[in-house]
Amino acid sequence: MPAFVTHELFGTHVFSSLDKPIQELLEQNPAPYFWGLQGPDLMFFRDAILRRSILPRYASILHRAKTDELFTALSCYLTMHKGRPAYGTLAAYVLGFVGHYCLDCEAHPYIYFKQMQKERALGEEMAIGVHSRIESDIDTAFYELKKGRNIREYRPAKRLYGTEEEHELIARMYVMLLWEVYGLRVRDTEIKKCFRDASMMIQLSLDRKGALLPLVGAAEMMMGKPSMYTQHFRRKEVKEDILNLEHEPWFCLQTPDKVDTRSFPQIFYYAGYKAVDMMESIYHCSQHGIVYDPKNLKSFDYGSPDDAGNE
Repeated sequence: MPAFVTHELFGTHVFSSLDKPIQELLEQNPAPYFWGLQGPDLMFFRDAILRRSILPRYASILHRAKTDELFTALSCYLTMHKGRPAYGTLAAYVLGFVGHYCLDCEAHPYIYFKQMQKERALGEEMAIGVHSRIESDIDTAFYELKKGRNIREYRPAKRLYGTEEEHELIARMYVMLLWEVYGLRVRDTEIKKCFRDASMMIQLSLDRKGALLPLVGAAEMMMGKPSMYTQHFRRKEVKEDILNLEHEPWFCLQTPDKVDTRSFPQIFYYAGYKAVDMMESIYHCSQHGIVYDPKNLKSFDYGSPDDAGNE
């Protein structure tokens, strides 16, 4: 990821540096931009409690494979819709999606390093869901750092949830992307359900009164599935230096010889520069009828232990 609150904060941060026409477009289409900032994570939310949907698996594929082709297809689809009524919705979504990508590929090496540390310390059985716990705790700590408030006070504005028409346009784009880039079939009606499920899970994971976390934890123990859901809940307080404000050394698992000491806020701001450049490139390409054609983009999941040693 990182998680949904941090991605929204990122979108707000990047907004102020974008060209004026892009700012105006995003102001007119706030909900598509908000959902775009969640990137492929949108599909992780589908039927997240019962886990019967194939879409979370598709979300993982988007995070790891054919990144160049994915953004070329997004750019092509957007350029095709220039001058059509759907353009504003699609452009705002695509630009938000770019923001999600830029933060993901910059932050994931740090997150995966922290995951490796914790898994080694905790052991296999206790380390279930540690990746999600790290991202949830970054949400909590970073929101407090940026806003000076506890994350349980966070409230997505109702206008950011969007309309059926906006959800329909975005769902149709996903149908195209999944088929054209990955050869995967899905109905737009199934994609549309992601928005409803995501809205519900966002509300639940914030656990505003602090009552759900112990109840869900107890239910997990009864099912014999510890940490299956609780790692996604936002804790009221994070006591460790999860943002690396002390600048402890870490490294990307794919390049262990290159030591980094950046904090999460520094990673966040560096990703912002990259996002502004990529957003403006894709937007201006669509305005001039040109397809954005990137080469050798890192995956969203760059730094994953599954890829360690491949570079």
